[in-house]
Amino acid sequence: MSGISQSMIAKIESGNIQPSYLVVDKILTVLDSLENKNTKKCKDIMTKKVISIDLNKKVEDASKIMRELSISQIPVMDGSLIVGVVSENILLDKLSSNVSSEDLMKMRVCEVMENVLPMVGLDNSVNSIIELVKENSAVIVMDKEKIKGIISKTDLL
Repeated sequence: MSGISQSMIAKIESGNIQPSYLVVDKILTVLDSLENKNTKKCKDIMTKKVISIDLNKKVEDASKIMRELSISQIPVMDGSLIVGVVSENILLDKLSSNVSSEDLMKMRVCEVMENVLPMVGLDNSVNSIIELVKENSAVIVMDKEKIKGIISKTDLL
């Protein structure tokens, strides 16, 4: 695949010759392409149906959706723009800060949401997003400014 003969590769491996930069570059280029060819991409593991909620809806609506669909976070939308996220952790933090559950459920989503989830491209490798997902509840998969999917910790596992 690299255009380097098998005998040349055997000589390099045995230490009989020192390859030129161009030869090494050709070999590494082929090895990189083979590695990336077998690497899963975000588009391969993402959940395509992204459940979202409008920023003016009540927290009660978000909580109901999360319970019914067994999801742990919901991107918050303002029209077609993602403006934040509501997650189980956010709601639990609010409850532990002396906000009653009744008061929390009456609040609007925009009052409790946190920053937008990180956004990645369809062709990002799964390995490249592991740390992002560990630090956040999920990542949004985008293509040309359009939401194409979401990847949560469960999707990675």
